[in-house]
Amino acid sequence: MTWTERIRMYAQQNPNIVFGILFVLLFTITSMLVTKPFYSKPDSLPILTSETFAETLDTSDKPVIIEFFAPWCGPCRIQGSILNDYQEKHADSVVVAKVNIDQSKELAEQYGINAIPTIIVFRQGAVTTSSSGIHESKQIDELLAK
Repeated sequence: MTWTERIRMYAQQNPNIVFGILFVLLFTITSMLVTKPFYSKPDSLPILTSETFAETLDTSDKPVIIEFFAPWCGPCRIQGSILNDYQEKHADSVVVAKVNIDQSKELAEQYGINAIPTIIVFRQGAVTTSSSGIHESKQIDELLAK
């Protein structure tokens, strides 16, 4: 019996398992193709620590956008790339930085971070708005307008 005959016979006997395997493969390949452009360009945003966080907020006369993220978080990588592009386009009007929740747990607790990525907008050191999830440039503009 050849391999193709064995596969056909197995597929006829177990169609749900074969469908599940094909679905997982298709989903994996599709998600890799969709997210690869975001993963391929690393962001250059500064990562703040507990010490540099307060200093950044106190010294900035512009609105400050902080992304709370984790390096293992796929959506955080996508958000980081979007924020990096946003910073490049709006460098004269906004400051963008990041906080690694694994390294700065006290900041994550202080600001009640329950989901990542979370963006918090500060003006003159005070929180004006926060939102979780991936935000495109237009949505970031809307957060700044609040």
